[in-house]
Amino acid sequence: DTRGNSASFTGSDCHDWAGHIEKPNFCAQGNILTGKEVVNAMAASFEQSQKKAKGGLCDWLADALTAGQDAGGDSRGRQSAALLVVRKKGGYGGGNDRFVDLRVDDHKTPIIELHRLLALHKKIHKRAHENPPKPRRSQCHRRPTRLNIQIRRLAGLDQTYFGCAFCRWGVTIPRVPMQSIGN
Repeated sequence: DTRGNSASFTGSDCHDWAGHIEKPNFCAQGNILTGKEVVNAMAASFEQSQKKAKGGLCDWLADALTAGQDAGGDSRGRQSAALLVVRKKGGYGGGNDRFVDLRVDDHKTPIIELHRLLALHKKIHKRAHENPPKPRRSQCHRRPTRLNIQIRRLAGLDQTYFGCAFCRWGVTIPRVPMQSIGN
């Protein structure tokens, strides 16, 4: 939220290992992981990236996915990856709010491929990546205000790595119940 609070929910019907970490301004969670070290690595990577302030939110998320994979990742192996960063009128030509919306399905090294696609996105949309919108004054100290990093199963795929960000840059984004994002 706008005060830097985060929330996460891990249901009792999740497969081992499932859990989450909540930190100011973000949380990291996963299901069917090799262990807690995966979400710990994702959270540590995101915090380090945020402190360095190099690149943007999309880079921080992609790096967090890499760190999670390097720490063991999904216990079922690798197959898919996705990255979604929302920004008001951030989509092509301002036609929608999907600033970065990338998916890699059925790939041997999905997170590496996701990084490649992100690099292409940054070249094609160079101006948008170099000139992010400025947050309102009241929110300058807290950005992004809501962030969820996840490794989980999506859309019936066997193994999916998913990084998702909801970033409030002085814009109201509808709240999504954690249960609908989680398991």
